[in-house]
Amino acid sequence: MATERYFICNCLQRGYCAELFGALRDLAELRESTCPICGATKQLHLIFQFGLDVGSLDCKVLAVFSPAGEGGKWQKKTGEIATFFPFLVVLESDEGQKIWLPYWHTVEKAGHVQKKYGQWAPFIDDDAFRSLVAQAQRSGYLREKAAA
Repeated sequence: MATERYFICNCLQRGYCAELFGALRDLAELRESTCPICGATKQLHLIFQFGLDVGSLDCKVLAVFSPAGEGGKWQKKTGEIATFFPFLVVLESDEGQKIWLPYWHTVEKAGHVQKKYGQWAPFIDDDAFRSLVAQAQRSGYLREKAAA
């Protein structure tokens, strides 16, 4: 099932978010959308449908991060150009903060760009994510690289 998404603002006008990839790129680049009625910044909400009897979870997007540029680009054997776009999304739900790691690939050929959503994006509790990063850092990984 697709991730449901909507925008909401101070005047409680709820609007559908047509393209999640574009919305996340805008937020990562600090481009916010404003409500035409009240002028407030619209807040993106995502509703995740989980299996294993977990059910659904409505989350507010707090922040979106992506690497400068894209995550990688290559030419396929067919001549098409493929590009990888990873995101780190910080979410707030009734259960606390969560981390979501969605990604897309785009495939470009003859000026046409097709977007392909990554189907297996991890969704992790904030505490579990911090624990994983801390373990990696204690082992010498995921540390800031020194400026040259």
